[in-house]
Amino acid sequence: MKKTNTLSAIVISTFLTLVSCDSSETTAAAVVPSTFEYLYIKSPATASGTSNIWNLKNETTAGAGFASPTNLRIDTPTPTLGHQTLMSYQCSAYDKVNKKYAVSTGDRLVIYDVTNTASVPAPTILTIANIQAIEFVAGNLYVLKNYQIKKYNSAFVLDATFGPVSLPIPISGASYASNLCYNGTDLYVINDGMLHKINTAGAGSISSISLGTTSEFDGLEYINTTALPNKLYAVKKGTSPKFVEIDPITGAGTVKYTLTYTPDFSRISSALDYSTEFYYLDSSNGFSSDQNTLTIIDLTPTGAYTPVPLTTPSNKYLFGLQLKD
Repeated sequence: MKKTNTLSAIVISTFLTLVSCDSSETTAAAVVPSTFEYLYIKSPATASGTSNIWNLKNETTAGAGFASPTNLRIDTPTPTLGHQTLMSYQCSAYDKVNKKYAVSTGDRLVIYDVTNTASVPAPTILTIANIQAIEFVAGNLYVLKNYQIKKYNSAFVLDATFGPVSLPIPISGASYASNLCYNGTDLYVINDGMLHKINTAGAGSISSISLGTTSEFDGLEYINTTALPNKLYAVKKGTSPKFVEIDPITGAGTVKYTLTYTPDFSRISSALDYSTEFYYLDSSNGFSSDQNTLTIIDLTPTGAYTPVPLTTPSNKYLFGLQLKD
């Protein structure tokens, strides 16, 4: 799954940093300065019905709500992309090995080469339809497509030696899948009330446990630190969305906080900074509002999981949030 700015030491009263779900590093329990940057895209989400201007941004300084991003480039994807489609299907991943930033719109995969942020070339666009989630692992892209996980190599050619690994067919016939995230060995994804763990070794394998609910989840992130050993965090969607801690062994979930943004059908973007132990999620704050809410949650032992929501009118739909190190 996972999830641009270089963050600094953070306290809940001054606003911090973000990060993606692709790490298994451990850190001390204390909040420490983050040296990461972050990538994301902003696009209009208005009643006009299109999200066809993509502003790729790189955040490299600490500050509330990504106050000082660098604009890397502006693109107009073709064919025209309806904002309901984008908001319903967007997912993203960052390749630390090859410095590639990938964003899926559900019907296509847009790949940026961000090796040199001073001069980002036009993206490569691949037609890969029905994508539900993506995650990079060791330079390879794992794609959840039609409830099957497939592996693409660094040239984005399908690797026939892996899987595909099939998720159980949803009981309802169609079911919302969360983003993918990685713990250093396995991928995680939530679908149809089940937490699925996919081992990426060899041809791949899968094991699943019930979460005891049919609710949909988004913003799935993994962390393994001294203070937060082997934890998953996610947003339980609904009319009153909840921030939830999940035990990846038992599937037991604990609600940590009720979130305050206005929920709709759109997918959120999330990132978890394992050096500062702060979780970030960005939501649209209501369909066609042309604004987003960035929520920052302190996971450190003294943080008490109290979220800080930041909403600014006319600040567009933010998606594709990813750590760039």
